[in-house]
Amino acid sequence: SPYTSIHSKVTNDLYYPVSGGHISVFVNENYVGQSSIPTVGRGESFDLYLGIDEEIRVKRPELTDKKKKSLLGLRTRKDFAYKIEIENYKNEAARVAVYDQLPVSKNNDIKAELVSSTVKPSETKDLGILKWNFELTPKEKKSFEFEFFVEHPSDKQVSGI
Repeated sequence: SPYTSIHSKVTNDLYYPVSGGHISVFVNENYVGQSSIPTVGRGESFDLYLGIDEEIRVKRPELTDKKKKSLLGLRTRKDFAYKIEIENYKNEAARVAVYDQLPVSKNNDIKAELVSSTVKPSETKDLGILKWNFELTPKEKKSFEFEFFVEHPSDKQVSGI
């Protein structure tokens, strides 16, 4: 997505539980939409999603000059590379988490693997999810590249990459 979502971790510091239900979301006194929260006990934390932040932009162009396909005997390998660019248009600093995902196969004959990343992922999760954390100063732009490959038997068709 070219936009980012605003996420907040909230702790109920009131002396009583907060009832769950629908809420109206405002950011900087501007109405941004509806959301919902669970019932939250005293001292309990929960995630609150506050809609799209149009002042943080993300681009993810494929680096076609690094894309290649090769035959390795009875196997085919396809290499992919992407550049992720993040730009903060705000007049204040922003913490940004960027998520991407490597292809995942249920077939053991098909393998996908991260080859390199100019910025090491902060976290790697199940199902091929990669996460990078950044602090962006006002008006700052950062970018990084990552490459992965998908390898499979040459006699199999692979789709959805």
